[in-house]
Amino acid sequence: NKLEVEPLPAPINSPYWEGKVTISPDGNTIWFASDRPESIGGKDIFKSEKLADGTWGAAQNLGEPINTVYDENAPFIHPSGSIFYFSSTEHNTMGGYDIFSVLLGETKVLVPENLCFPINTTGDDTYFILSANGKVGYFSSSYGNRYKNYDIYQVEMNLNIPLTLVKGTILA
Repeated sequence: NKLEVEPLPAPINSPYWEGKVTISPDGNTIWFASDRPESIGGKDIFKSEKLADGTWGAAQNLGEPINTVYDENAPFIHPSGSIFYFSSTEHNTMGGYDIFSVLLGETKVLVPENLCFPINTTGDDTYFILSANGKVGYFSSSYGNRYKNYDIYQVEMNLNIPLTLVKGTILA
């Protein structure tokens, strides 16, 4: 049983660098990091919406306040669809990349919130993901690694995010 792997077409993939990707719970919005010319800084976060015909629409730079003249990377949308995480080398970081969160679904765009110490350090802290129930987060950090590599960390978050899962069979 072979798995078929194929790259996503343009406008998601381009001749430029594309990095970490995350997709909305309904599968209709994809966010990804890229250094394409439409970036405000080096690497920015873009999104693309799925069109009615199943193809992906034009990649749109998220703009400010998420993207800055510095690097943004590692987007992650929580399964609730209401919390968006990313890493940035700007937004008053503690050093290198820091992890930030933004609440989605608001009528206005909120300022990204630094997750602070002990999650963010003077090293690079990236690739944050949060469990569906909001209790545990995982991320990668270069802090204190004597080999100048990254280690994976786990942190208890205790956010209590309500999710509803509906399972069943539709009978005609």
